[in-house]
Amino acid sequence: MGRGNKSTTDDVGEPIRYDPDFHGPLKHRSCTDVICLFIFIVFIGCWAGIGIYAFVNGDPNKLLVPRDSDGNRCGFDVIVRDKPNLFFFDLTKCATPSVAFTGCSTPQVCVEKCPETAYYYTPGASVANLICKYGVRPTVSTAEDLIENGNCARWALPSQPVLRRCLPQNVDANWINSHQLNLTTIEEAISSLTVFSQAQQVGYDIVNDIVNSWREILLGVAICIVGSIIYIFILRWIAAILVWLSILGAIAALSFGVYWAYSQYRYYSDNPYAHEKASNWFQELIMKSGTWMGLLIAFSILLAILLLVVIFLRKRIVLAIALIKEGSKAVGATTAALFFPVIPWILQLGVIAYVLAVAVYISTVGNPLYEVRDFSSNECNTAACNNNTVQNGDTCDVNTFSSICSSPCPAQCRFIQMSDSYAIYLHIFNGVGLFWGVFFISALCEMILASTFATWYWTFNKSNVPFFTVTTATLRTFRYGTLAFGSLIITICRIIRVILEYIDHKLKKYENPVTKAIMCCMKCFFWCLESFLRFINRNAYIMCAIHGKNFCISAKDAFSLLMRNILRVFVLDKITDFIFFLSKIAIVVGVSASIYSIIVYVSQTEITYIFVPVVFVAVCAYFICTVFFTVYTMAIDTLFLCFLEDCERNDGSPEKPYFMSKGLMQVLNKKNNLTNDNAQNQSPNGSIQVTATNDLNTHDAVEASTPSTSTVHPVVSASCGPPTSSGNCNFETLLLGCVRQHQGTPKIPKKRLAPGAAVITANRIPSASLTETQRKQSQQKVIRRDSTSSDTDSEVPTYQDSDDPEEFLDELRNSVENDFVDDHGTIEVNRWVLVQYATKKTTKYYVGKVIEKNGADEWQIKFARFRTNKFIWPNVEDEDIVDSANIVRILPEPTEDRRGITFSVKFDGLNLC
Repeated sequence: MGRGNKSTTDDVGEPIRYDPDFHGPLKHRSCTDVICLFIFIVFIGCWAGIGIYAFVNGDPNKLLVPRDSDGNRCGFDVIVRDKPNLFFFDLTKCATPSVAFTGCSTPQVCVEKCPETAYYYTPGASVANLICKYGVRPTVSTAEDLIENGNCARWALPSQPVLRRCLPQNVDANWINSHQLNLTTIEEAISSLTVFSQAQQVGYDIVNDIVNSWREILLGVAICIVGSIIYIFILRWIAAILVWLSILGAIAALSFGVYWAYSQYRYYSDNPYAHEKASNWFQELIMKSGTWMGLLIAFSILLAILLLVVIFLRKRIVLAIALIKEGSKAVGATTAALFFPVIPWILQLGVIAYVLAVAVYISTVGNPLYEVRDFSSNECNTAACNNNTVQNGDTCDVNTFSSICSSPCPAQCRFIQMSDSYAIYLHIFNGVGLFWGVFFISALCEMILASTFATWYWTFNKSNVPFFTVTTATLRTFRYGTLAFGSLIITICRIIRVILEYIDHKLKKYENPVTKAIMCCMKCFFWCLESFLRFINRNAYIMCAIHGKNFCISAKDAFSLLMRNILRVFVLDKITDFIFFLSKIAIVVGVSASIYSIIVYVSQTEITYIFVPVVFVAVCAYFICTVFFTVYTMAIDTLFLCFLEDCERNDGSPEKPYFMSKGLMQVLNKKNNLTNDNAQNQSPNGSIQVTATNDLNTHDAVEASTPSTSTVHPVVSASCGPPTSSGNCNFETLLLGCVRQHQGTPKIPKKRLAPGAAVITANRIPSASLTETQRKQSQQKVIRRDSTSSDTDSEVPTYQDSDDPEEFLDELRNSVENDFVDDHGTIEVNRWVLVQYATKKTTKYYVGKVIEKNGADEWQIKFARFRTNKFIWPNVEDEDIVDSANIVRILPEPTEDRRGITFSVKFDGLNLC
């Protein structure tokens, strides 16, 4: 089994040849993939710079603390320092899916405490319970006017602070109906708030259950740690028993799952209305027969697969058990390796904590952005706004806006977000750092463990394995460029998967089956690709740890070696992974059952949901088992790859003996034939004597004794080369050297050397023929007023040069092709037009209808949104004042129906919004 099965074709490479100077991982090696290491260092430096910038300029309180309509931080700013909670005048306007992005379009004020009773103001009633803006003092005669002008709230419900925001509790629907509120809107608000309230209560109960059962949770974690260590160590002696018990335990558990799911299915099928008595959605789910039917099918399929694997691959399971025993020996010989993954795990937690902290601080970098809201052209006349031109969406100064627009104008200057046009790019960079940092630390752990176990394997006499193997492997593993290269590949693949998930999330609202199928296939493909790349990377790290070559050469050598032994790879190696998975599940189930029994029968801790501490312990136990079994998995993978290389390098002859242990050789039907035809007097007790001589020094004989049951070595007297640095010939080196030289001419060993070492952006106007100079001028001069873009806050220069705007407009229109010629008339009220908004980075086009003319070259335009080949009006008024230079085409009259607006012209290639 070994050399006879190898392919020597070009597609899988040539088998590894015997090298008398190869004795395991190289001690003297040079750096690899230096360019990747340099890129990684630069990336880390930039990432640290972003973190420093965020920590210096950000303030997490800006996110956590609510703000009122004037931008004051409740409980922090001077004017509202004694008012920590936020109250919404009309909460029904907040019950929309877009409230997290657009904010709640109702006045908001900070209050000392949330309302405790429900009230609805009617003319002439008491004004004691009215909640009004700061400085407003309502009276019976003025209260109605103040409410109509948005200075006071007409109604309120009993509320409690949730994240310092007043949300209703125990809403009474009868009270709502009795005060003639908008029933439909109120019901939607109640529905949303009820779901939120239930989720809040469940979350509160879960946290309480975890806090109340902290002793049992810590006990479960301790049991898991001790159990994992004991399980791993006793695998050396009872691997076969534990493996088969794990398999039988999994079969028994799945069989019981099938029985229990079937019995529950029968019970709830006979009682189809049992779920109506459920108190929450979870109980309702488990009291339905369909749920148990799904579990029954799942358990049955898993049980059938497990039985087929055991029946048809039982011989391979025996081989896997032998490999597990070898892995247990390797872990036992390098005990420090068992606890080493805790260090990378802590480092990964540190990276995640850093990423989260930087993300929070980046979100608060910048200055508050305020915009005009609730502006009404009917009420906000020129006199009310001091002859100032104000429109919804305009930026405003919260400190001076009250002096610009006063009563009866309802317009308000409201806080929108923290403005920083570069924040999105900093978030993207931080996200890439998360993936690259975590994957790099994982790769570092894998290479150190690979070097450790490779040292154990390639040591002929296992008793000579260095005591500080892990430390030596850590100091020797300075292949950081290779690690950066491999982890970058996985990072790129993961980023693509994240982008696909984002696109899929955006496309869900269209319900297109073709799009869904394409996205599903792409996500499946990149998941498979990432899994394959992880497999290649791990084996490349092993080869790099042994031979010290760069990533590409190591990956090629590892892949060729695996392809020449493809059956062993996908049978032996994967069966061990499967057995380890069953072992982890057995430990997790055992720990969870123990904690359940302790909580129910011993401690009797008062908790709401018994499954909360049990599931929490199960999750912790699984991660703990994963940390410990990561060492074992890496040991098996390393030993397996070393075994494949050993089979190609050596053949068991006296010149090329195998390095694998005797137990593994017995399982694989291999043996070392160290007998020599020139052997002379052999001692009956198995002792051998080796004499080393050379031209410079003569050393004393070295004796060694082997058990009588071991392979008996011949007595050899030969020239074995120069002495070691310590002045004494190492016995194993002398034995192998003398046997291989066959009493030949003394040779000096060669010096070992390290071997071979959903909007598509556009950067120009589509279908237009502009020179580079004209394009730059258009991007610099055209005013962009897109309030939904992240570039809103950037200062876009307008006509700051001496050019005449009309000349620039003529130049722009004369430079485009016929697609943009105004062949449908001139700009006038009620005409449809194509409007261009441009910056240095993007060019977007909007279709809108001219409402009125404002000034010589400005038009009030109402925009339609492009949705599924139709133009529709948005949910709210979306209007803007547009300069004539932004209007690039006059459109023909469209046709309108209930589904939207259709034009007879094509908009191919345009970046429509």
